[in-house]
Amino acid sequence: MLAKDISAAVSIFDGTDQIIHDALGLRPGQSLKQISTCRSLCSSPLPESFSPEIVTMLFEQVVGNWHGRIPSRENWRHERRTEIADQNKSPEVVLERAIVTLAELGDLPGWYNQIPVASGLVDDRSDKRAALDLARLNSDTAELIELKWASDTPLFALFEVLRYGLALLLSRQNAASFGYLGRPFIDASELRLVVLAPAQYYANCNLTGFAGVVNSGLRDLSGQHSDFPPMGLAFMSFPQGFELPFQRGCQVNAMRDGGMAVARSQLLSAVTSLQPIGVIFQ
Repeated sequence: MLAKDISAAVSIFDGTDQIIHDALGLRPGQSLKQISTCRSLCSSPLPESFSPEIVTMLFEQVVGNWHGRIPSRENWRHERRTEIADQNKSPEVVLERAIVTLAELGDLPGWYNQIPVASGLVDDRSDKRAALDLARLNSDTAELIELKWASDTPLFALFEVLRYGLALLLSRQNAASFGYLGRPFIDASELRLVVLAPAQYYANCNLTGFAGVVNSGLRDLSGQHSDFPPMGLAFMSFPQGFELPFQRGCQVNAMRDGGMAVARSQLLSAVTSLQPIGVIFQ
């Protein structure tokens, strides 16, 4: 059963929050963005209602929200958006732009950013801001990456990247009519959903059970659709003690022009030494 009247959908993700909240037993006023809610869930036994079936339920809700509209051709492009204002001090934006600047400079081949995932699936205004922070193409494997520094919570990020992955599957099913054939993210033979954050972001959060349930659900969904690739979820962190070596956009821009050699080296070392948090890709 879908969580919401699909005829009234204004986003391809309408109704998914309700499915997630019901499965986790959240009370009115609770949100996965709240640190207290996340830590409470992570320190308690998994709710019986939180089962692998949630992945299929979420996918069916996403599919049900779509009424045959051809979406934007911009979805699932693989490009790098390195521009950043000199005065930008947002840690997540600075880090994201610094990583793809390294990619543009040749240090991190296969990394991309700001990839639209669902623009125009419902109408010409819907889901324009739904975009992957980062993504990596490694041979035939696509990694969809939700980057966090000090915002929201690991569980919020989990369901954010999961929903984007489900939008990819919808686009994969309709690749010919959407004009997406031949796009690397669409054609990937393996799909990995990743939450990436500093190690301290995961403090006091036991995420193994949640990742296990979602991984089981992803395997089940892949088994139900012969055209879906093997899929897995992981929480990843930068090395313990990693501190952001850039504080402002101007420093990222300076790196593009050949400066910030020490910071560039520090970031490259961190990105090539990412570590799993309590779960291995399955």
